[in-house]
Amino acid sequence: MRVMVSFIFLFSLLPLLSCAKGGPLTPSDTFQVIKEAAGKNDREVLMRHLSTESLEKIDEFIKLTVKLSDTQLKAIALSENISPDKIRNMNPADCTALYFSRSRYGNSLADIFNDEIIAVDVSGSSAVIKTSSGYELDFVREGPYWKFDLSRL
Repeated sequence: MRVMVSFIFLFSLLPLLSCAKGGPLTPSDTFQVIKEAAGKNDREVLMRHLSTESLEKIDEFIKLTVKLSDTQLKAIALSENISPDKIRNMNPADCTALYFSRSRYGNSLADIFNDEIIAVDVSGSSAVIKTSSGYELDFVREGPYWKFDLSRL
């Protein structure tokens, strides 16, 4: 009898466990995953947890860098604290890493994700996480999973 009850209990958890394996099921969970990935500079995990619109924005940025003059390229490289060649030869993972780089001038997403969550406002398939330093980060639900949306940054 105990074996049957244990089997039924484990079987009932199977759908929950299989869903969680594909991605975070809440904006707060996504925040935590990104926080850990940013701390490890894990570009693959960061990319996997960005919204479709974010990835499109990154692709557009890369396409724009090809059209930049040397002067424009140097200005961006200076603001990001990297070489112009790295900007010119950037791939999506490199571009994502720029957003989270702590060596850039200005705000680093890695630092912002190090803050504590003070509020989560969910409205349908979008959410805003407010951090202890006053930042508001956008998240969107794509399918059952929540993704970070940097498309409006």
